[in-house]
Amino acid sequence: MRDARFHLDILGVYTKAKNDMTAGAIVTFKALGKEILDAKYESKHSNYSFPNPETVTEREQFVNDQWAALDVAAANKSAILKDDLAREEYKEKTLLLNSQHISSFNNLKEWITVKEAYLAKTEDITSIRDARVALDVLAVYQKSKADLTTDVKAFTALGQEVLDAKYETKISSYVYDKPEEVKDRNAFVDGKWTSLDAASAAKKQVLEGDLAREVKKEELRLAFAQVAAQTLRWAKDSLEALAAASFGYSLATVEAYGAELASSDAEMKAASADYSSKYNAAFNDGKALGVVENKYTESTVEVLDKAVADVASACEARRTAYAAELEKQRANDALCKKFADVATPFTKALQANKDTLSNTKEDLEGQLKTVGAFIAAEGKDGAALPSIQAAQEAVDKAGITHNTHTLLSYRDCQVQWEQYRAFLSRKQKQIDEEIQHKKLKGVTPEQYAEIAKQFEQFDKDKSGQLDKTEFKACLFSLGYEFDGQTIDKLMAAHSADGGKHMNRQGFTNFMISTLGDTDTKDEIVAGFKLINKGADHATAAAMNDVMSDEMVKYMAEKAPAKGKGYDYVAFTNDMFSR
Repeated sequence: MRDARFHLDILGVYTKAKNDMTAGAIVTFKALGKEILDAKYESKHSNYSFPNPETVTEREQFVNDQWAALDVAAANKSAILKDDLAREEYKEKTLLLNSQHISSFNNLKEWITVKEAYLAKTEDITSIRDARVALDVLAVYQKSKADLTTDVKAFTALGQEVLDAKYETKISSYVYDKPEEVKDRNAFVDGKWTSLDAASAAKKQVLEGDLAREVKKEELRLAFAQVAAQTLRWAKDSLEALAAASFGYSLATVEAYGAELASSDAEMKAASADYSSKYNAAFNDGKALGVVENKYTESTVEVLDKAVADVASACEARRTAYAAELEKQRANDALCKKFADVATPFTKALQANKDTLSNTKEDLEGQLKTVGAFIAAEGKDGAALPSIQAAQEAVDKAGITHNTHTLLSYRDCQVQWEQYRAFLSRKQKQIDEEIQHKKLKGVTPEQYAEIAKQFEQFDKDKSGQLDKTEFKACLFSLGYEFDGQTIDKLMAAHSADGGKHMNRQGFTNFMISTLGDTDTKDEIVAGFKLINKGADHATAAAMNDVMSDEMVKYMAEKAPAKGKGYDYVAFTNDMFSR
C-alpha cells in the first residue's frame, strides 16, 4: 500500500509537471506555432509566409496526440495505481482483521487454557461452605463464559469476515491467502467452547455431588450429635433411676419387684441396643462419607459405648442388690413370722380370757372362780414373754421397723400382759365386791357398818338383842316414826322369839330391807351417764357391758329413741312416775 501511494504520488508529480507544461511549454509551443502560421509579410513590394505550414501543424498535431496519449497512459496508470492502492488498502484491512482475529484467538485461548485448568481441577471439599463457595465460583465462571460468548460470536464473525473478504476489479483481485489458519482458529474456539460446557456440566455435577455429600455429612453430624445427646441423657437418667431403685419394704413387695426388675432389665437392654445401633449407624455412615470431626458434639463412640456399658453395669449391680435385698427380706420375714408366731397366740390368749370374763353367763361365784383360775395360771400364761422378747430383739437387731405378720411389738405384749393382770385383779375385786353387794342387797359397806353401829348404840344392856323399846328408839333416831302395831309387826317379822326381841342379824336384815336398792332418780340418771361415758343417750353396746340382755331389751322396748340410742333420762323419769 505504501508502494501504491508512492507511485500515485509520483504520478501526481508527473501530472502536475504535465499540467505545468501544458500551461507553460505547450501554450508557448502552440503560441509559437500559431505565430509561425500567422506570420505573413505582405507589402506592396513583396509578401512572405512560412512556406511549410503543414510541418508546424504536424508538429502541433504530434504534440497534441502525444499529449493525449500521455493523458490516456496517465489515466490508465492512475487507475492501475488506484486499484493497487484500493487492493492494498483492502488487503491491509483484511490483514488487520486477521490480526485482530489472531489477537482475540490468543486471548480466548489463554482464557480457555485457564478455565480448562480450573474445570479440570478437583476441589478439596470438606464442608457445605466449601461446596457452596465452589458452586458460586463455578456460577461466576459460567456467567463469565456466558458474557464472553458474545465475544466468541464476534470472534467467529471476525474470522468469517476474513474468510469472506475478497477484492476483485477488472484490474486486480485479492483474497486472504491463509484461510485454513482462520478456520483452524475458529474451529479450535468452537470446539473448546463446547468442551468447556461439557466440562462445566461435569464439574457442576461433581460439586453438586460434593454439596449433597457435605449436606449428608452435616445431617449425619447432627444425627450423631442428637443421638449422642439422647444416649447420654438416657444413660444419666437410667443411672439415676437405677441408683434410686427401691425394691420394696416387705418380702411381698420385694418379691413382686422381681417381675418389674425383669421388665426393666429387658427395657434397658433393648434401649441400650437401640441407642448403640443408632449412634454407631450415624457414626459409620458419616465415616464412610469422610466425616472426621463433629462441631456439634464432643462425644465419641467410645464415650457413648462407655455410657451404655455403665448402664449395663448399673443394671447388673441392681440385680445383685436385688438378690441381696430379697435374701435379706426373706430372712427378715422369717424373723417377723417367728415373732408373730409367739406374740399373736399370746395376746389372743389374753384377749380370749378377757372375753371369757366379759361375755360369761356364769353367776358371780362362778366368775370369781374363773378369775381365780386365770390368776393362778399367770405364771404359765406369762411364760411366753421371754421368747417374745428374744424374738423382738432379733427383729430389732435386723433393723426391721415394720412387721407384716403382726402389728404387735414386745412392748405391746408387755403392756397387754400388765393390763391383763390388772384387769384380772380389778375383775376379781369387782366380782368380790358385787358378791358382797349382792349379799348386802344394795347396802354399801359403809351403810352396813352404820347398821352395826346403830345396833350397838341402842343395845343398852349389851345383851346382843333389842327389845321393843330399844328398837323403836333406834327407828326414831333414824327418822322413822311407826305406831305400836307396826312396831309389833316388824319385831315379829325379824325376831327369832315371836316378836319379843330382835337380835343383831334380825336387825341387820330389817335395815337392809329398808335401806337396800333405794337409788334415787338422780343417782340412776348419773349411773346411765357413767355407763355411756358422758353421752346424753344410752347405746346397747355400752349397756351390754353392765346390764343383762333382758334389761337391755326391756329398755329398748320402753325407752324413747334419741340419737343413735335411747333417751335414758326420759326412761328414768317414766319409771319413777309410776
